[in-house]
Amino acid sequence: MTSALCLFLLLCTSAVCLKGASDTTQAVPTGVYRLRMTAAGGLQRSFFAQPRTQFDGGRTADGASLVIRALWQPEHLLSVGLVSGFTTISRDRLDNPLGDGRVELTLSAIPLQMAFAMRFAGFEVGTGVGGYLLISTAAVRAETTTASSQFEIGVSAWLGYTVQLTDRLGVGGEVCLHNLSYRRVTSVAPQLRLRYDLFTY
Repeated sequence: MTSALCLFLLLCTSAVCLKGASDTTQAVPTGVYRLRMTAAGGLQRSFFAQPRTQFDGGRTADGASLVIRALWQPEHLLSVGLVSGFTTISRDRLDNPLGDGRVELTLSAIPLQMAFAMRFAGFEVGTGVGGYLLISTAAVRAETTTASSQFEIGVSAWLGYTVQLTDRLGVGGEVCLHNLSYRRVTSVAPQLRLRYDLFTY
């Protein structure tokens, strides 16, 4: 179901992008080009198709999400750019089988994606296509003992609304989805967002 929702958002974004690219009556005023930086953060919940660990049958986990986007907006509604950030997908504390304290397992991800977005009436809908650098760590008594990383294909999507405070600065909220299809993990994060036009001409 979550994969279908991500696919639906991707299709909606593509449809809006195609419409905006062909609709010159709604274009950005001639001569206005923007490089927009957006930082969004909040709590997130991740849903797993399989149990997170062999010791725990849980299929959900709470974490945090921080997303940073740099979007270039030329003379039409379609914006393109890059997405990165840092998300905590899961954190588990387990009894150490060796009897020496507890083991903390953490799975985090860094998005590395191309971004495509459309804006209309204060709303922004977008998608990130690329992957995630997954970072797994295991710690005993708060001391990191092992760490590994792996790149995995994935997509993100978001729908947000921004209130413009000044010519360059805006604040608002959004809902962001992260989907790792191979691991069958989907994360949903309601976030606060801060948008700033780094430069315009």
